[in-house]
Amino acid sequence: MSRRAQAGFTLTELLIVATLTSLLSILLMQLFGPVAKNTSNLRAQALAVSELRAGTEALLQDLGGVEHAEVADGALLLQREEAVARFRGAWRNGGDAGILYSFEGGDLRRADLALGGSVVVARGLSAFDLTVVSSREVEITLAAESGGDTPSILLRWDESGGGL
Repeated sequence: MSRRAQAGFTLTELLIVATLTSLLSILLMQLFGPVAKNTSNLRAQALAVSELRAGTEALLQDLGGVEHAEVADGALLLQREEAVARFRGAWRNGGDAGILYSFEGGDLRRADLALGGSVVVARGLSAFDLTVVSSREVEITLAAESGGDTPSILLRWDESGGGL
């Protein structure tokens, strides 16, 4: 009677292949870990810059039609020019109650005091700094921190020059 060779792998061969596969998987995870972290950091930076841009665009749009800017308690109050306020329907009793920009918990909020609406124009910001340069000039700094990088924007509004 002849014995036929049985097809298959021995237990030792299977253990060696399983060990090598595990080591290769661990090595690949070590190689791709930094790539995934880098991708996550880039997404966070893109989001921070996007929010910074949104806040800047809202401020620029409002500052373009402002007659007077006032800083009080870390907030920025903007009074529109009469023509702009009338166009928007915000001119009441001979004046404009204005637009109030405030900053709390990383959110830049825009409240239209004359028309009664309030909206968050940017989230996740790290700074909304207001500096009164002179009685007719205000500097506005917006910053968004992400992954060790802090992009910022500096806007300067000059009442005598009629805007930015």
